[in-house]
Amino acid sequence: MARTVISDAWMFHYANGKHQLGYGDIVVGDQGVIEGIELKKPHANQGYLRDFNPDRIIVPGAVDTHCHGGGEFYNCTEGHCTGQNGEYSLGSEPLDQMLRKILRAHLQHGTTGMFLTSLATQHLDELLEAANGLYNSDNSGDPVSHARLFGIDIEGSFLYPDRSFTGAQNPEFMQEPTPEVIHDLLNKRDSPIIKKIALDPRWGESAMMAAEHIIRYHDAIPAIAHSGASHDSVMQYILRVADASKQGKVVFVHLGNGPNGSGNKPVNASVMEAVSTALHLGLPVFAENILDGQHLHPQESLRFFDLFGPNHYLGVTDNIGLSEPSPITRFKVAGVDAAVDPENPEAIWVAGKEGVALCGSRATTMDHLLPTFLRMVMRPTYEDLPGVYRRGQREPMFEQPLSFEEAMDYALRALCSNPVDVYGLGNFGKIALGHVADLVELEVDHHLLSTKVARVFLRGNPVDC
Repeated sequence: MARTVISDAWMFHYANGKHQLGYGDIVVGDQGVIEGIELKKPHANQGYLRDFNPDRIIVPGAVDTHCHGGGEFYNCTEGHCTGQNGEYSLGSEPLDQMLRKILRAHLQHGTTGMFLTSLATQHLDELLEAANGLYNSDNSGDPVSHARLFGIDIEGSFLYPDRSFTGAQNPEFMQEPTPEVIHDLLNKRDSPIIKKIALDPRWGESAMMAAEHIIRYHDAIPAIAHSGASHDSVMQYILRVADASKQGKVVFVHLGNGPNGSGNKPVNASVMEAVSTALHLGLPVFAENILDGQHLHPQESLRFFDLFGPNHYLGVTDNIGLSEPSPITRFKVAGVDAAVDPENPEAIWVAGKEGVALCGSRATTMDHLLPTFLRMVMRPTYEDLPGVYRRGQREPMFEQPLSFEEAMDYALRALCSNPVDVYGLGNFGKIALGHVADLVELEVDHHLLSTKVARVFLRGNPVDC
């Protein structure tokens, strides 16, 4: 027998290719799948769709496809960071327990599914081994009490060891992505746990062959990250992926990446030229942006959003695993020293590169990324936007700022449905018939354009976060 999980609620349900504001009931079956969305006219005191912005809404849970850690100082490849010396260590407790704590920590902020992202590290095998059983359990259909582990995102291991572009990644642990290495990596486990592997076209034919192998034989996507490659080599990489499979896609990992002291850190011009060429040719390329209010100037985020379009744009946290507030002001992760900005505790810099290279973030999806996106597209100026770039600029963002309903549609695509669609994660990320009822109830302050997670539902069941 079906049961009504939420009744008389404002929600963003998915219909006709959009997340649309409506009022009514969400009916969920015994297996946690949405069996009915019963829209109705709101009560008189609830307002009406065209002239009312509700302060409590139900949205699909977020899916974060680029997250290194979270919770009480946990990083998925390096372990637990202690307050005594700021050192990450795998020895303090079993890694699988740490992974569960990371997933549990993000659930309370509205992330109901995620990838765990590796650094360039000597501990990659340990991560994959610890995550394998967790991945199989989370994707079996059984109930979970944490954000679902959708897979592992390998970011650092196959970057090109050029310190001009490696940022917080340690070149000591990078290696050439030969087809043999990639084949061994992807076939070592009994599950398709690896969902994304970042490569650099500067590795030449090795990267091209590795990308072809990933897309032809495995349930994963070859990405480009931290790259100083030329226009021609990036285009060759994209074309090889597109030719290898009709389902071939290329994701640009946290495109734009980070600031320097005087503005936005310039993206490699050759990479951006290749991106523009690929989009003009209609090739399947997608962008991840870190929407934490620190890494990208709002103008840059909007530029990428406009360039890629609402269905090829993904918002990610790049959470490094250091909670806020925290007693730790300096720490070491994967051999890289990092420091918290004393004037802006939300910003974490690579030590010695303060103002130039950020070392991940402390952001979460529904409490940070969502309001950052809303302010970005609903404010007529970027005055009063939080983050590194808060300097009171008054240049216009849009000739006509978006409405709340329009802004929420684009934001929920970036945070919920696009990640699911791009990576083929199944029936998640939408409030729609046949989709899993992983839902989040938000409190919305329409004056400040802030959001706060009030409740989380996994397969229709409220979870005590």
